[in-house]
Amino acid sequence: MGLQDVIFIFVAGYTIVSALFVALSRNIIYSAIGVFGTLSGVAGLYAFLGADFLAVIQFSVYAGCMVIIFVFAVMLTKKLGEIRFENPQQYVYIGVFLSLFFVLAVIYAIFRSDLGRNVKAPQMLPTTASLGKLLLTDYIFPFEFVSLLLVLVLIG
Repeated sequence: MGLQDVIFIFVAGYTIVSALFVALSRNIIYSAIGVFGTLSGVAGLYAFLGADFLAVIQFSVYAGCMVIIFVFAVMLTKKLGEIRFENPQQYVYIGVFLSLFFVLAVIYAIFRSDLGRNVKAPQMLPTTASLGKLLLTDYIFPFEFVSLLLVLVLIG
């Protein structure tokens, strides 16, 4: 187990703990901090997967937006620290059951697959140039559609 494996396990654990912090926190400020931690951890996981462009976009767009939303929520809401949310117990039990089911399904799929056995590690090449080429050639229509949709949302 090398240093890269240890760092990956740390980033994955950080992401899981942050997500649990969001789900179990009763204070909205702490939940917002947990969402920022979760989204930054996901950006770190993207970096480990070799998706450098997605990692930067994840961190700058989603995590950055969470900080901005957090600042506006603090500035525009009175007594934000005193707001408490209660999770109904039946939803917590359903969430725990579904999470356990999906974790067991993933573990089963990992053990049934050929993942990691006799597989060469892919080369870590920059993905930005190839992604840009695909967006401006093969996927130009969906790219322009999404850009038009974002402009309409911005105007709205």
